[in-house]
Amino acid sequence: MSEVMPSFTLVGVICPIDDGPCICTPIYRHEPGAGYFIQEFKSKTIDGFVYIGSEITEHKIDIDSQCTSGVGDPVQYGLALPNQAPVVLSLRRLSVYLSENMDLCIPHPFLLYQLAVMTKNREAFFEALNQKGVEEAIRKRQIPITFAQSKSEKGKWTDDSVRLLKYLWDARFSASEIAQAVGQSRNAVIGKVHRLQLKGRDKGGADAADKIIRLKFGSK
Repeated sequence: MSEVMPSFTLVGVICPIDDGPCICTPIYRHEPGAGYFIQEFKSKTIDGFVYIGSEITEHKIDIDSQCTSGVGDPVQYGLALPNQAPVVLSLRRLSVYLSENMDLCIPHPFLLYQLAVMTKNREAFFEALNQKGVEEAIRKRQIPITFAQSKSEKGKWTDDSVRLLKYLWDARFSASEIAQAVGQSRNAVIGKVHRLQLKGRDKGGADAADKIIRLKFGSK
């Protein structure tokens, strides 16, 4: 007979901060009144549960839930927003939640960006890029551009990759930096910039891309 794998009941989340929006760590119990466990994982499914102690005194929010998880189930992520009960969802369901509750996340642009990158939610990704704090941090290279692409998208120009190219070009990113972000070669980026007739950056340009475009394609 095959061994029945134990299930763990969701009982709350641990937040990295007391106040403010954040992504949280779900906590579980195997038996009522027993100690607390957290998920162990390397990819998208749970590999096991790790015992973290009999008491948690800080940054804990209790959740009255009958939801259970076991080894092989999708990894769960907690999200705490101001004046909202915390939610615990898989990445797929978290992406749906993000789309349906974008208005709750927009006031917290860095959390919005983090969630968009985690869930590969393009709508939230571009919404976050246009938020003042995130936009400034990207221009200063303080946070990385993480643009997830499917296998069918890699090496191709899509509406979203062109949209990101325009955004980064306006943010004075170099052709090499843009190439890395959109998954294209530097020459492909230079050629696309020319075909899109994007404005040159004569003064204070990010690299030699503007000069190459002018010399190679005769752009003004």
